[in-house]
Amino acid sequence: MDHSNQLTSPRTPVHITDEEHTLILMLRTMPLDEIIYVMMLNNFLPIELPRKYDHIANIINLHFKKSYEVHKKFITVESIKNDQFIYLNGNQVFDQNLLIDFEQQLIQNNVSFEGYTSAYNSKIQLIEKRQNQKSTTATDSITLLDERYFQMTWLLINVVKFLFMTTNQKVSNIPMSVRDVDECNDYFSKIQLELYKNFVGFWTQHQRFTKRCNPTTCSKVFIVDGHQKANRLVCQYKDVFDNSIYELGPVQMGCLHSPLRKARNVDHRYCQLHQPKIVTSVNDESIPIHQIVLENKETTLDKLALMEYVDKDGHYDDALCNVFRSGINSKLKISSYGFLATFLSCSVIVGFTEQPCSEGMRRVLHHILTILRFGQLPNAMCYDCACTLKLFINRHFGSNELKSTDSTQFLTSLAMAIDRFHVKNHKRPMCKTVMRPDHPCHNDIYASINTQVAEQGFSYLSKFKNSFRGYSYPKSTIFFTVLFHFKNCTTTGISSFEQAV
Repeated sequence: MDHSNQLTSPRTPVHITDEEHTLILMLRTMPLDEIIYVMMLNNFLPIELPRKYDHIANIINLHFKKSYEVHKKFITVESIKNDQFIYLNGNQVFDQNLLIDFEQQLIQNNVSFEGYTSAYNSKIQLIEKRQNQKSTTATDSITLLDERYFQMTWLLINVVKFLFMTTNQKVSNIPMSVRDVDECNDYFSKIQLELYKNFVGFWTQHQRFTKRCNPTTCSKVFIVDGHQKANRLVCQYKDVFDNSIYELGPVQMGCLHSPLRKARNVDHRYCQLHQPKIVTSVNDESIPIHQIVLENKETTLDKLALMEYVDKDGHYDDALCNVFRSGINSKLKISSYGFLATFLSCSVIVGFTEQPCSEGMRRVLHHILTILRFGQLPNAMCYDCACTLKLFINRHFGSNELKSTDSTQFLTSLAMAIDRFHVKNHKRPMCKTVMRPDHPCHNDIYASINTQVAEQGFSYLSKFKNSFRGYSYPKSTIFFTVLFHFKNCTTTGISSFEQAV
């Protein structure tokens, strides 16, 4: 018998599901009767039940007087730094070089997960076919990349890399199942605020480790702008409010979740949480309704700040200035307005806010004040609608809509100017004088500053339009965090594998 032939013969990979993998693990430690109960409970309890597997473990422990725990999966700094291969679960193991390759294809060439996996699978199929032409033995040993599994693995690994770079953590837990969308979304929901806090705190202090920034202009000014080409589909329900900034009170932000797909008895304009209530008319017809808010508070507050520029009929007078940011997006649109982002003058992104609604001045202030909760900003800013923002602060500062506190005092002393790209479109007298970045009142603070870094940054980000469209909340926020982090690493010249910077 030729043993060497057996050893070198191709092996066919065995494909198992996550449930089959879990069953194999249970067979090693649990009696058969307990496993049967687990499988029965798993089939009986709905998948929508929060913490479903914790409930199953509790029931089994009470019934059989055991102390089983739902295991968590952990990744260590050593494994990221030293291990060549990554295995989370399922039937695929990833070489870290493959994950790095996609990272660079994403940042340098704007390649999507779909495009990358299609190209990779096509490549290895062609290579396999070519090799088989030279061989007398047919093989079936190739394993194709699963787009969703690869995407989630890449995202989770890079969340962990981000945490290891921006904190002193040595261990980080991740979901047990990469294929369980609900478990992964729960995980993303729990960590998104922590990630954003770390992102802001880390990048607002990048002067201490940057290798490329010009020290004379680095972090001297911050530039705020809105990107309206992300094109992610969002729920049209607008009465979702954020109360995280005390000084502003509730701010209407809109719903970030994706609308449901077209189906019977489903309003595809809204997400699962905001499906319209059904009422029965006198003709026994079912009619979907939503409570309609006739007057939008954010728009009203913006108009009050511009009273001298509103005509007698209550309309904004474009003859005075043709730049105005307020209101909510058109009811006919179901795509997201995009996001607000803040750049430092050295092109580093230090904050972002997904925006289902249009910009609006309190939403801009909410964005800025959220950054200030976790990091510091320079005392000078540029914004393409800085004139309206300044008028808004002058009008409402000290009111319930913009309370006076130590945090908001920053706004009253903040130097504001319209960036050089947009200032030529503004017509108010203030826009032609004190709102110009080169006006003497600014004492040359904007001299030598590239005030168009936001426009240039968005020109780059617009290439990801198709990638943004495919993400639903909260995964969209996690993807933005990782993408902007990688972009900043490239801008400052540091490796994404750095730890505890």
